Amino acid sequence: FVKMMYAVMAEQFLDNLAFETLKGMKENAYNGKLNGGQLPYGFKRVKRLNEYVLPIVNKKGIPQHEMAIHTEQAEGVKIMFDMILEGKKRFEIINRLNELGYKRADGKDFTGTSIDNILRNEKYTGTSIFHFGKQKKDYDPDVNVIRAEGKIPQIISKEKFEAVQRILKQRVREPINAKTTY
Repeated sequence: FVKMMYAVMAEQFLDNLAFETLKGMKENAYNGKLNGGQLPYGFKRVKRLNEYVLPIVNKKGIPQHEMAIHTEQAEGVKIMFDMILEGKKRFEIINRLNELGYKRADGKDFTGTSIDNILRNEKYTGTSIFHFGKQKKDYDPDVNVIRAEGKIPQIISKEKFEAVQRILKQRVREPINAKTTY
């Protein structure tokens, strides 16, 4: 009986811990604070400072961080968006970025996929986005996403972002059916 009680208590503890952790992560998202993970290209992590220019620490004394614009990378992001608006293709953007010496955050050359990921990332408009509950079968992108506008630094205007999204949507090709006879 005692083992069963411990098992029930442990399960309740873990459920509460998961609930409180998610609650804290949601609060961070609403406030534009970092929840961990890799930052998008064009951003960097900086220590949060108080009015006395001292690092802000949490209850455990760990310095807190926030997103800031990585100036050089942000210029690369702007080039990508501008070139799409000029009607350029991904390979032309890749060639231009290579000519200018831009590299991804991991030091490698840009690929079509990395450019697409940047061009479709709403965070560049200053909107903090947090997806939660992805592992669950009832995940709903309209419900399980927190969007907080103006909570992180903005690299691209909302208007420019939306114009690029319209262009990208027009460029989507129909999937090729493998059973099609040529």
